Amino acid sequence: MSVVKASNLERKRWRIRSRTALADHIEQRIGVRIDPSEVRLITSEKDAYGWQRLPEAEPLFAKHLSDHSVGAYRKICEGVGRTFEAVVSPHHNGEEVRSIRKTPGNGTFTSRINSLTAEIDRLESELRGCNESLQAERDAREKVESELVNTRKDYDNQRVKLDEAISISVQLELVNSRYEEKVLSIRKALEE
Repeated sequence: MSVVKASNLERKRWRIRSRTALADHIEQRIGVRIDPSEVRLITSEKDAYGWQRLPEAEPLFAKHLSDHSVGAYRKICEGVGRTFEAVVSPHHNGEEVRSIRKTPGNGTFTSRINSLTAEIDRLESELRGCNESLQAERDAREKVESELVNTRKDYDNQRVKLDEAISISVQLELVNSRYEEKVLSIRKALEE
């Protein structure tokens, strides 16, 4: 009688867990019931399902399920529905596939990615609009500041002219005052 290594038993348990998790996911996601022993990571045209995955899950799909290690089986159990998901095979005629099931608020990672991508697009558009508004405000501020500088120059020029006019006016008043004094003194001299 041969002795079975503990590591082989552990690997077998994780392989069964992975197959069961994948079979349950396929049934929940696309409505196809598959015996866990028939689940494949590398699918063919005859399979009713395929896999859509994020780049970090790609290495899991490079080998057949039976060829993986315990670590890979753990990643499969952790990643099912998160980093990869079952999809209806494009080659399958769909007779046995029921409608895709989704619970509200619990979409697939693909729908989440699409939703986030749409949100990013919306936010980028909003940001562009804000940047355009900001630039328009900056342009308007620069124009007002330029007008203010020109107004300040005009004001300063007018102030210089006003100061000159006041200075001339003061000088004229002094001249006028002296003139009046001389006129008064000449009048007095004439009257005497």
